[in-house]
Amino acid sequence: MPEDASPDDVRIRKVKVLGDRARAQALQQGLGDNDLVLVRTVIGSLPEYKITKIEGSPIQFLQDKYLQD
Repeated sequence: MPEDASPDDVRIRKVKVLGDRARAQALQQGLGDNDLVLVRTVIGSLPEYKITKIEGSPIQFLQDKYLQD
């Protein structure tokens, strides 16, 4: 997914509840079923996923990642 593409969907999920393609990608990245991840999806002919593991508090993670001054 191009870095400048805006996601059509952003969700926080555990790996074990992701759909087949997203879950396979997360497992390929070395994540476990109980890991909490941020899933950015860009919808095209096939959805493209950018999966980022959340370390610690999800709220603190989002503040650090997206609300930096």
